[in-house]
Amino acid sequence: MREKGKKKKEKKILIRVNREEKKDAEEFAKKEGKNVSEFFRGLLEEYKRNNNQIRIYFDPIKEQISRIERDTMKISEIRKSVKKILR
Repeated sequence: MREKGKKKKEKKILIRVNREEKKDAEEFAKKEGKNVSEFFRGLLEEYKRNNNQIRIYFDPIKEQISRIERDTMKISEIRKSVKKILR
């Protein structure tokens, strides 16, 4: 019987790996007391967590860069206009 709160697994993903990669996946899963499917689901969750953490830090930086680029474009447009006027 499924543990309370666990979702039923309905879909499959087939990935192709070489023998060494398969052996590694099986060994890593065994060390963690998991089957290979549980191991890969864990990797997916870890990736999602890490990716979200990275976004928390980099989204504000990307926003600042966009602002700087917009301001830089404005400055370059002003310079072009001034140069035209001074000609």
